[in-house]
Amino acid sequence: MKSLASVFVAVAVLGAVAAAPASAERAATPAEKAAIAEVIGMAPGCIEARISTADESWAEMWATNEPACPGADGAVILHGNVADGYENVLEGSGFPWGLCPMEDVPTPVAIDLELCRDPLAATFILRGGRYVEQPSVLPLPRVGKYAYGELRQARWRGWGRATATATGSLRLINRNPLSGSIKVYGRKRCDTGRQIYTRARIKEQGHGYGKVLTLAKCSQAPPVS
Repeated sequence: MKSLASVFVAVAVLGAVAAAPASAERAATPAEKAAIAEVIGMAPGCIEARISTADESWAEMWATNEPACPGADGAVILHGNVADGYENVLEGSGFPWGLCPMEDVPTPVAIDLELCRDPLAATFILRGGRYVEQPSVLPLPRVGKYAYGELRQARWRGWGRATATATGSLRLINRNPLSGSIKVYGRKRCDTGRQIYTRARIKEQGHGYGKVLTLAKCSQAPPVS
């Protein structure tokens, strides 16, 4: 078990404050809160704690920073129970930390406590046999006379919605780069459980959207580990 000082020094280095809790978790009971506070070395009135409803042996604690209490940023993730005590498993700030899974914390618990994002609730594009989100470089398929190479320096809007758009630099085969945008849509959930965009339309500067381009299909999707 790490000391209180080591926990909060490590958190302070991250330089962020834990997000306000809001999920399907529940508030800790007075007994649970007291047991958690004992591990951290703070008075129960100086902390807040919540318990995962996915697995009630997991808890998250953060300091209230009330005037009479020690000041600290970040959150501590603990595992245990009132009878046997709790153990510090993870400390940090700025949750959620990207997509699940994450080390040391079971995925259902991590999603419940909003430590990471559920990959099945996210939307991806398949690029080079990998699931990616909001790629800054997107290779584009050739359709008929359309010989686009890729969209670079992509700046996305509306990612995860039914339609997302990005502006950037269109690198064209045998043509000079030009400004343009791409619209991706046709969300589909693959057998892997991941949701992907399957269609795109390109708009060159000064023109309307062109023909529909087919992005990678579910049959090309890699397995989810």
